[in-house]
Amino acid sequence: MKNSVLIILVLMISSLCFSQTEEIEDINFTIAAERFNILYRGLDNPVSISVEGISSENLIVTVNNGASIKRSSKNYIVNVKPDSPPIVDISVSTRIDEEIMLIGTKQFRVKSIPPPQLTVGGAFKDGAEVPKAAILLNPYLSARLDENFEFDGIYFNVTSFELYYQKEGVTNYVTCKGSRFSEEIKSIISSMESGSDLSFSRIMVAGPEGAHQVPGISLKIK
Repeated sequence: MKNSVLIILVLMISSLCFSQTEEIEDINFTIAAERFNILYRGLDNPVSISVEGISSENLIVTVNNGASIKRSSKNYIVNVKPDSPPIVDISVSTRIDEEIMLIGTKQFRVKSIPPPQLTVGGAFKDGAEVPKAAILLNPYLSARLDENFEFDGIYFNVTSFELYYQKEGVTNYVTCKGSRFSEEIKSIISSMESGSDLSFSRIMVAGPEGAHQVPGISLKIK
């Protein structure tokens, strides 16, 4: 199911043999996971855990490498910090006669959210030829993830950018705060001729992993 990382721990206990220290001597189990065992930094990653023959109330679930895990109504939520290492282990244990016994551990790869795609006016992508009237109709930059990304509802806000343009053979630039074009930028675009280039660079966005710079976007005035 989309927006879930599924862990199914199927515990097949062929025999439970207790020594004087009451340790489980032999456990056979399998682990299956969806989405290539990936957890994303900065997101609440849903995780489903089940063990045959043991209720969820009797499971003890832990994670390492600075990640955190908590119960939700139907499953678990794993949150991985932006500066976390590339591997996180999720371990499942249970308590038997006051002793905590490890059932198994599953290793997950950790990845950063892919960079968002930049558009001008929500429609014009890098390299597009656009009439300046169309640019001025919706004068803003937007940043969105590819629609095929596993998670829905992940948003980015453009917090600042620089516009580079040429005037009389000299490259100039102007800085803008926020995603919407300033009056100065709209005036510059209004005065540009057909064939002129607009280059939006040093674009800063704020997302689940915090603020960071993303690749720029260039348009040509049609």
